[in-house]
Amino acid sequence: MTMTNSELEEVRQKLPSPKGLEELQKATELIHQGTVVDFYHDAVTLPDGREGQRDRLMHPGGVVVCPMLDNGDVVLVQQFRYAPGQAMIEFPAGKLDAGESPLEAAQRELAEETGYACSEMRPLGKIYTSPGFCNECLWLYHSTGLTTADPVHTCDDEENLQLITLPLAELKMLAAAGDIVDAKTLAILALLSL
Repeated sequence: MTMTNSELEEVRQKLPSPKGLEELQKATELIHQGTVVDFYHDAVTLPDGREGQRDRLMHPGGVVVCPMLDNGDVVLVQQFRYAPGQAMIEFPAGKLDAGESPLEAAQRELAEETGYACSEMRPLGKIYTSPGFCNECLWLYHSTGLTTADPVHTCDDEENLQLITLPLAELKMLAAAGDIVDAKTLAILALLSL
């Protein structure tokens, strides 16, 4: 769906103001410092003055890339995800390294996980994966003009990936059937359909 800037602004004007919804942190305690996320327990003051408790995971952020070949097929990875205990089919993704921009991370992850470089990396926006308890923000990209990366990078030491190439229509069929359950992959599919 394409919208003019004035149409978009008109829609935004219909939204209620978020003013008065803020929660203020009173105290914070680091419960665990991990290799990817840090876990905190906070005391907060709610908008109506009552006190509350919040648990939060702090994450450096990451990127997700939808690599599309010249014939319209998309490149995905399949890997075992330990927390849910199953293999998942996903678009290539990874966390931001310190000092790295989302675009730099997207280009790096594309090369590391697929062996491709691209001539165009179009931003699709960003998503918060689980804002109820985590600040993880993922920047989403659509890459085209794929060529073999030079030099060809390899995955991280602890990653085991299988590459999958599918027509976009078949990936959408798998998603509609419930075979694709990775939220970041589903988010990109939804944005590509707009």
